[in-house]
Amino acid sequence: MIQHFLGVVNQKYHLNKEIDYELNDFFLNYSWPGNIRELSNVIERLVVTTRNDLLTIENLPDEYKEIDNLETHSSTTLKQAVELAEQYMIRRAASRYGNTYELAKALGTSQPTIVRKLSKYNINLH
Repeated sequence: MIQHFLGVVNQKYHLNKEIDYELNDFFLNYSWPGNIRELSNVIERLVVTTRNDLLTIENLPDEYKEIDNLETHSSTTLKQAVELAEQYMIRRAASRYGNTYELAKALGTSQPTIVRKLSKYNINLH
């Protein structure tokens, strides 16, 4: 699927990008909570926003780097891990829902809590 999406996006934008081993390994080991659509979107985002022809793990959007760093660094505190997971979930949901009420309902929390967390993590609703 990784190579398929890369080929489709390369053809769409008339490019010839490649994925390095480490990034490919990340793609294979990531759980993809947004399923195949999330994978497709990340690959397209990388192809469009990366100047180099070789896509690396350093090119990943910050929210993916944070998850990867969390998994590989044992010095992360529980509080940091919880905040990273919280931020990740809110960012993902914020891209799907149009307002703070829908976001709060989807995440099973209150609307005022969502407003505070959006401000805390500097997340904007799209």
